[in-house]
Amino acid sequence: MVAVHDELTRPRVLAVVEELAANGATGVLEVMGDPSGALYLDGGRIAFAEASWVPGLVDRVRGLRPASAELQELLAGWDADDAAVAALAVERGYLTPTGLHELIRSIVIDAFLVLLIPLPENSRVADIRFTSVRSNANSMFPRLDIPSVRLAALSRADRMAKYGPAPATVPAPDDLRRPAAVLTREQWHRGHGHGPRAEILRQVLDALRQLS
Repeated sequence: MVAVHDELTRPRVLAVVEELAANGATGVLEVMGDPSGALYLDGGRIAFAEASWVPGLVDRVRGLRPASAELQELLAGWDADDAAVAALAVERGYLTPTGLHELIRSIVIDAFLVLLIPLPENSRVADIRFTSVRSNANSMFPRLDIPSVRLAALSRADRMAKYGPAPATVPAPDDLRRPAAVLTREQWHRGHGHGPRAEILRQVLDALRQLS
């Protein structure tokens, strides 16, 4: 077991992961803090990951089409085993092996993102600890290399920063049943012109103003 206490930042955790990968490590890297989670390494590759801010395999399988009673019973337990759920979901046809790999890759990228990539508002890292243990990850699970996961996580983080709301944004309720229309810039300018079409657009604009 190796504990790391200095410079507890997300980049520091990423540096530790990259070092473990370069050494072909097998074991579990635990990240304590908010968010918290773990990366499961097998020969320097990620076999699985979980994080407190990320829906896990069991939660995502629950979102699939209506499951059989057997799968529902397995999913119902708080201690539902990821490997058992994955095996049964593939066996019963709820997921193909390829679909399972894509689902796990999505989970790993999401966990990697929140655990290792600095967020707009600094998230707290209390401690990180690596325990070298024999991998018990299911053979059905893919082994993902660190560079490709890091690249995908950084790309996702960039999209979130570009298109997502600011961390302090408070969602405001709205009535989605209200009439609405989307006008292009060209339509807007035409609405201030002349002619029959302009008159129709002016009427639309007047109606939208009354709704606001």
